Amino acid sequence: MTAILEVTLSTLFFSFRGRDAKLFTRSPPFSSAPKNITVTSPLGASSPDTDIPREYMAPHTVFPTIEWSCDDKSMEENVKEWLVVSEDPDAPLPRPVVHGLFGGIEPRRRKVENGDVEAVGQQNAKDGQNRVKGGFWYGKARRPMIYIPPRPLIGHGKHRYFFQVIALSEPVDEKVAETTPTWDILLQEIGGNIIGWGEWVGGCERTWANR
Repeated sequence: MTAILEVTLSTLFFSFRGRDAKLFTRSPPFSSAPKNITVTSPLGASSPDTDIPREYMAPHTVFPTIEWSCDDKSMEENVKEWLVVSEDPDAPLPRPVVHGLFGGIEPRRRKVENGDVEAVGQQNAKDGQNRVKGGFWYGKARRPMIYIPPRPLIGHGKHRYFFQVIALSEPVDEKVAETTPTWDILLQEIGGNIIGWGEWVGGCERTWANR
């Protein structure tokens, strides 16, 4: 997409943003799930005002390190699997852009970093081949990539990127995991197994100067 076209679209759809209600963790299955996980990143505090550096934006494909801890320590012994979902609710689309879906993260883990989400084998996953070096699997992002780096439209203002961590009391069925599940399939699969969640938020924008 050319820069001029991006700016034109940004002008036309500048107010189309803030699809927060359609984020993964705002879906009905989370209505009774406690927000009891603290998610942090070396990039800074969880805030739209925390700028995601240029080296983490497209065309670079660098996943920011996120770490988490359980506010409710009694919950930890019940965690069978972690999920990490990355989304942008400010894209001028009907629902947030899915930048990354990761599951099968073992209970003892408390961190995911860039090296963990590099491909093992073929990047365009076939059944059972959607594994990354961290030992877990990935689902379908909006484009056929393991992780899509931030790339707001030029002139559309700052976009927020939500990195959501979800604790499950039961693991996602292996047969479902092997299909490289979509956002909708994954949400349906986790059902009543959500026992906690938390998020880290950072922001970035593209202007004529940093396009």
